[in-house]
Amino acid sequence: YADRFGGRRMLIGGQILAAFGPLFLAYLIWSDQLSYSGMIAYAVLMGCATAIVTPARDGLLNEIAEGRVQRTVMLASMTQFGGQMVGITLAGLADGMGAEGVLGAQSLLLGLGGLAFIAVPPPRSAEAPARAPRLVHSLLEGAKTVFSSPSMRVIVVQNVAMAMFFMGAYIVTLPLLVREVFAGSAQDLA
Repeated sequence: YADRFGGRRMLIGGQILAAFGPLFLAYLIWSDQLSYSGMIAYAVLMGCATAIVTPARDGLLNEIAEGRVQRTVMLASMTQFGGQMVGITLAGLADGMGAEGVLGAQSLLLGLGGLAFIAVPPPRSAEAPARAPRLVHSLLEGAKTVFSSPSMRVIVVQNVAMAMFFMGAYIVTLPLLVREVFAGSAQDLA
C-alpha cells in the first residue's frame, strides 16, 4: 500500500493509528474492563500499526537522505533507540503515575511522532505508476522473489523464528519473572 499511496501518507496514518493503541488500553484499565480479549485487540492494533509504519518509514529514507543514506539510517536508529530509552524510563514511573498516566504519555508521544511525519516534505516523485499490479499479485511476486533467494530466505525465516519463538516469550516472561519471582516493581523492570 505504501508503494501505491505513498509512504509518507501511510506513515502518518500508521503513526496516528499507533497513538490510539495506548489510549484504548488506558481506557480498559480505567474502566476496569481489562481482559484477555482486550489485550489481544491491543496487540493486534499495535502490530498492525507497526506493520504499516516500519516499511513506510524505511521506504522514505531514500527520499529524505539526499544521498547520505547511511548517515540517515544511523540517525533514525539513534532516534528510535533513544525514544525506547525514554519510554522505558517513563514506564518505570508506572507505580507512581499509574498505568493510565504512562499509557497517556505514550499515546501523546506517538501522536507527536505523527505530527513530525507530517512535517516531512512530500516526495519529489509523488506520481504512482499508471498501472500498478494488484496487491495480492505484488505480495505473491515479492514472496516468490524472497524465497527463491537463499540469502533473503534465511533472513526472513530467522525473523519469523525470532518473532514466534523468542520475542513473544521474552516480552511476556520477563515482566512475570520480575514481578513473581523477584517481587519487583515497574521501576525494577525498567
